[in-house]
Amino acid sequence: MARVRSTDTATRLKNGNVLISGGKNSDVPLLGTELYNTANGTFTSTGDMSAPHIYGVTSLLANGKVLIAGGCFADYSNTTVAELYDPSKGTFKATGSLTPGLNSASSAQLPNGKVLIVGGYDGTSDVTTAKLYDPATGVFSTSAGRLTDARDSARAVMLKTGKVLIAGGGNDGTALTSAELYTPTPPAKPGKPVVKWATNKKKRLVTATVNLVNGTTYKLTAKLGRKTKNGKCKTKGAKVVCTLAPGKGKWKFSITPHNLGGNGPANGKAIKL
Repeated sequence: MARVRSTDTATRLKNGNVLISGGKNSDVPLLGTELYNTANGTFTSTGDMSAPHIYGVTSLLANGKVLIAGGCFADYSNTTVAELYDPSKGTFKATGSLTPGLNSASSAQLPNGKVLIVGGYDGTSDVTTAKLYDPATGVFSTSAGRLTDARDSARAVMLKTGKVLIAGGGNDGTALTSAELYTPTPPAKPGKPVVKWATNKKKRLVTATVNLVNGTTYKLTAKLGRKTKNGKCKTKGAKVVCTLAPGKGKWKFSITPHNLGGNGPANGKAIKL
């Protein structure tokens, strides 16, 4: 790497590269960050944070930015600073405040795009605190309830069910074998998507592009009489691009969104091919 560091974090970006942030070099806190390029196996420096975030938490957001929150300084006093890394600019910007400051907490992104931050050390003891970060408002709330067991340095991961497994960690120096599940409030059904339609008459190909919404998938279908054909949808950056070439005729195309709350209203368009 560009710098010797420990107690740092690593976050994979949407382009496959990895952001290395926070930590310290011996007892010297590090504000500088670096990127690991998976294509050529090299590390390069990228921007400075406003706080070192030793033992901080990071999470990749649906918009491609990275949340970096909490942690501590070299003297192990906690920081309430939270900031966002923008890969397109290589810059950091303040967002919200993680109060009280926590280090050695755990985090996981939820299907609704919010970030769950649980446990950690508040400067006095390990805590049962659970907080939610909302990227839309930049606010940390306490609406996630509390852990059953106070723990630091645990592992948190979102399951396919939308629940979060929080396992292991320590409680005031004692290693834990316990694990618990966090069940988020079921998301509301997605709203009607805004679709950008494009047609290639020569190939009889229709493309429907929508904004990426974390936890929401999209299905493109085309109907002609009793015929129904399904398209393919792929995520490209902050967009979801769906394509379908059903053949000749005047087809009724529709994009239907789906999340854990169910199917939302479809956006449709009749297109003659």
